Amino acid sequence: MALTTEERARILGEAKHTPGPWTVEACFRYDRHTQTRIPDGWEIHGPEHQGIAGIVEHEADGPLIAAAPEMLEALAAIVDAGYRGDEIGGKLLAQAEAAIRKARGL
Repeated sequence: MALTTEERARILGEAKHTPGPWTVEACFRYDRHTQTRIPDGWEIHGPEHQGIAGIVEHEADGPLIAAAPEMLEALAAIVDAGYRGDEIGGKLLAQAEAAIRKARGL
């Protein structure tokens, strides 16, 4: 099903989320009884380490969430190229592969 020009602009238009790149770091809490740092999930940070976008419990979830801006950008570029009739290869595939590698923590 082909999209109208208006639908295509809405889908492929400017993103409203915090722009990437996002990063993932282990976070800890301090146990004052044992005086040790205890692993307490994974923090997802926005660009230039500005603020915490979220905390996840499972290590594999962090890279997946942190890769979201790059995956969205790559997917939008592929869809846009497809609608324009451009060949999908080379640079677009490399962009998508990089986002997949980041999502998988590779």
